[in-house]
Amino acid sequence: MTKLVILIFLFINQLSINAQNIDKLNKENYYPLSKNTFISITEISNKDYNSFLEYYSGDVSMESLSIKNNLWVDNEMNLPMGLMNKDLYHSTKKWENHPVVNISQEAAKTYCEWLTEQYNSNSDREYKKVVFRLPTEKEWMKAFKKVKNKIDVQTEQLHYSEKYPCKKRKLNDEEKKLKEIHVNKKPSPESFMKLAEIDMSKVVNDYPARPVAFFREKYEAPIYNLVGNVSEWLNEGEQVIASNWNVKNDKSIKELIASNKAESPSPLIGFRIIMEVIEK
Repeated sequence: MTKLVILIFLFINQLSINAQNIDKLNKENYYPLSKNTFISITEISNKDYNSFLEYYSGDVSMESLSIKNNLWVDNEMNLPMGLMNKDLYHSTKKWENHPVVNISQEAAKTYCEWLTEQYNSNSDREYKKVVFRLPTEKEWMKAFKKVKNKIDVQTEQLHYSEKYPCKKRKLNDEEKKLKEIHVNKKPSPESFMKLAEIDMSKVVNDYPARPVAFFREKYEAPIYNLVGNVSEWLNEGEQVIASNWNVKNDKSIKELIASNKAESPSPLIGFRIIMEVIEK
């Protein structure tokens, strides 16, 4: 029981929910959409979701909440998986700050419900009652419109948040060539194996999805990876929104932020969350 209490405290502290002031909450982990509604600035990571799986004890079966690693290869896209062992993506420290994928919309919603329960039962909480949930399409679009001037989907510059352990260093000629192949989405299996052997801290890790605090913007936008990392589950129906790592960035903005129906988990789909303050 003590371990669970400690985990809840650390998890909530990570999200800055128990911050002493609204500025800390907004600036560090959430971006305000309205007076009482905030969107997470990053997608939910493997580390976040694994904490949930470890301590969840609700009525939803663990099978339905589990990460479907078989989908890395058992799908119509014939994804090139030379860079990683598909069974390790969500379970090793190397990938812990990458977005969780291969989970259903139901699993994402259950995560939100669980987090809501943890927050509202914490005696040190800042707000009397909040609800965590998936964004509506309207809320996601509102977030995009607030930061779209800082997003340049055509640039290939690599930037990393200082908040996460993603160091940058200069690449040698071979690495630059391999990175160019990767960016253009025209890799051979041999190229990916070479990339896997290169010990550079996170240009390798930007395939197939980038770390949750990674961005390719001209400037450091307040919300990470709205476009081009993983498509994101919405609260309505079986809908996801935005392009993902498997989509070339030469499409129009309208195409890159479009919503689509998604009936099952996918290596291309993750999620971010909304925190709605119900009672202060």
